Amino acid sequence: MMKSFLVTLFLSLIIWDVNAQDVYHNQFGSTSLALNPAFTGTADAWRASFLYRVQYPSSPNTLNSSYFGLDYNLPSQRNSIGMFIQSDRIGVGSGGGFRSLQVNALYSYLLPAGEYWRIKMGLSLGYGSKNLNYFNLIYGDQLSPTGVTNGATQDNSLVSQSIDYLDVASGFLAYNEYAWIG
Repeated sequence: MMKSFLVTLFLSLIIWDVNAQDVYHNQFGSTSLALNPAFTGTADAWRASFLYRVQYPSSPNTLNSSYFGLDYNLPSQRNSIGMFIQSDRIGVGSGGGFRSLQVNALYSYLLPAGEYWRIKMGLSLGYGSKNLNYFNLIYGDQLSPTGVTNGATQDNSLVSQSIDYLDVASGFLAYNEYAWIG
């Protein structure tokens, strides 16, 4: 059993480098489902978490972030399901320059790993949407030596852009009463 654990650990460490641009929350315990889908069902009962953050509240370029996660360890004690929703809005006071929304469904499976350790493999499948509204941004031709002008930009090629995408993630987690790796 220990040999298979070490092989699995080694293979998970040598997997190729994948680059992505995601929101990173500083409350890892509250947003563990977004961090690694293998955290799904690590509690003994239903678990829900909510995070709301407002950065620069007095500025017209306020950054609002919201997160809600829910997971449950099924009665089989090996299968777990969950979901999370996260949303970000930048420039809320000026009508919103950038918006993103992500909704994910989660599944994890507990592998037998001896008396003290538990190993979970997780999978996350979701939908994401990002929208950039160019009309609420300030461009160089709208600036003057005294500050921002109220005139419209002279660039006529600007249109709002939106992208929808599929979000797929997997994760590995080995844990016991005192520590976790994943």
